[in-house]
Amino acid sequence: MFLKKFVTTDLQIANARYFGIDQYYGGDSEEVKTENLSESFIEACEAQDGFEEGGRIYSSTRFGLMADSWEAPDYIPHDSKGYYRTYGAEKDYLRKDENGAYSTSTVLYGLEDFPLEQIDVYEGEEDLSVIKEKLKTGKYLIYSTSTDDNGKVEPKEMMHHSGDKVTLALPDGSRREFEILTVIKENYYGLTNRYGIEFCYYTVADVFKEMESEDFLMSYLLNVEDEKETAYGQFVEDYTITKEPLMGYESKQKWLDEFSGLKNLFVLVGGTLSVVIGVIGVLNFINSVLTNIVTRRKEFAMMESIGMTKKQLLQMLILEGIYYAVITIGVVLIFGTLFSATAIRALSDGLWFMRYHFVIWPMLAACPLLLILGVAVPYLAYAPQRKNSLVEEIRRNE
Repeated sequence: MFLKKFVTTDLQIANARYFGIDQYYGGDSEEVKTENLSESFIEACEAQDGFEEGGRIYSSTRFGLMADSWEAPDYIPHDSKGYYRTYGAEKDYLRKDENGAYSTSTVLYGLEDFPLEQIDVYEGEEDLSVIKEKLKTGKYLIYSTSTDDNGKVEPKEMMHHSGDKVTLALPDGSRREFEILTVIKENYYGLTNRYGIEFCYYTVADVFKEMESEDFLMSYLLNVEDEKETAYGQFVEDYTITKEPLMGYESKQKWLDEFSGLKNLFVLVGGTLSVVIGVIGVLNFINSVLTNIVTRRKEFAMMESIGMTKKQLLQMLILEGIYYAVITIGVVLIFGTLFSATAIRALSDGLWFMRYHFVIWPMLAACPLLLILGVAVPYLAYAPQRKNSLVEEIRRNE
C-alpha cells in the first residue's frame, strides 16, 4: 500500500527541480527551459543495459478551462463570489482570467504509451486501446480526480464526470472543445507535476505537442530488468552527479528504503516498550512470590510442625506459582486480544499505509516462559528455607 502510493514504475527521471521545493510548473515558455527534463538524459537511460520500457510525460499550465463551458456539480461550494474550496477557515476561489478561463486552476498533460498504461480508471471508458485511439483524435480528454490517503475517490471533489463537455483556452489564444472520455484516480507522484490543481486533464503526447511546445517535457517513467535494478540505479545516480547535475531521479528502491526505515522505527519503539513492560511484569511477579514466601514463613513452620514435609511445602508453592502464571496468561490473552482489536486496530485505521491483522503467536510464545517462571521462582525463593530445621524456623518467627 505504501509503495503503491509513491511508485508507479521502477524509476522516474526529471529535472532536479521537479523533486525539490521549486517543482516543475510549466507556466512559461522561457522558464520551462530551466525546469524541464533533457532529452540527453532520456537517451542515456534508454541506452543503458537493463532498460525495458519507458515513456515521456509533458505538462503545461498555460491552458485554461473556459468557465462558461463548465457546469459545476451541485456539491461544489459557491457563493456570490464564485466557486471555492476551503482550507481550514480559508476560502480559495477559482479565479478567472481576463478571457473568462480558470487558467490558474488548469493543467494539461501529454502521455506517451507507457505512462498512459499506468492510469487507474474510476469512471467511463476502461479499455486502454479504445482510450488511446479516441485520445489521438484530439476530441477527448481524461480527467483526473483527487483521492484520499487510502486511494479512494472523494465524490465531492470531482469536478467532472465521464461524458462532460469542456472548452479549453489554448496557449495561442484559440479555443478547443473536448469530451471527458474517462475519469481516473489521481496519481500524484507518478503522473502529475506534484502541484495540486483542480482541473487536471490528460491527452496523448502527439495531441499535446500540437497545442503546446515539446519543450514542456516534465518527466520520464521507465522500468528496468529486475536483476539489473541495483546496477541501473547506480548508473543513474552517477550520471546525475557527474554529467547532468541539474537532473534528478526517484527510484522504487528509495521508497522501499524509506518504508523499511519507518517500519524499523515502529519495531524499535514497540519492541522497546514490550521489553520494558515485560521486565517490569517479571520483576513484579518475582517480587510477589518472594513477598508471599517471606510473609508466610510462620505459616509454613506451623504447617511443617503438624506433619507437612518441606517437599510438600515446595510442591504447594510451585503449584501456586503455576496457578498465578495460568491466571496471568488468561488475563493477558483476554485483555491483550481486546486491546489489539480496539486500540491497535484504531491506530492502524488511522495510518493509511497500515492494515490491521490480528496475530496471537507472540502472546502464546510468552506462555511457556511464564510457566517456567511459575515453577522456578518459588523453587529458588524457598530453597534457603529448606536448609533450616523446624526448630530454627519457629525460633526465627517468634
